[in-house]
Amino acid sequence: MIIFGLTALIIGLAKGYNDLDLKTEKMDNSFNQEAVKMTPFTFFQPIEAQLISASLGDNNEILLRYQYQGKNVLVILDKSTKQKKAIITIKKKIDAWN
Repeated sequence: MIIFGLTALIIGLAKGYNDLDLKTEKMDNSFNQEAVKMTPFTFFQPIEAQLISASLGDNNEILLRYQYQGKNVLVILDKSTKQKKAIITIKKKIDAWN
């Protein structure tokens, strides 16, 4: 009875492993199809600027945070029109909170 149980366990594990390979292939194929549907978005930055972070916001907006000439600069891009909506420069001031 123990040998029969171990044999059934091994067969079940082997079958489950084969099914896992098929599922992984299907996931890879679906990912490749989704990647083809993506449209490229090109944005040129100044050579001196260093990208700190990027995030996707509401209303198809992309927020880019740069370090440029010693200042923090926020650039808001509209993904649908592929245009800059705003450039915000954050300057330091000693008593800015007063």
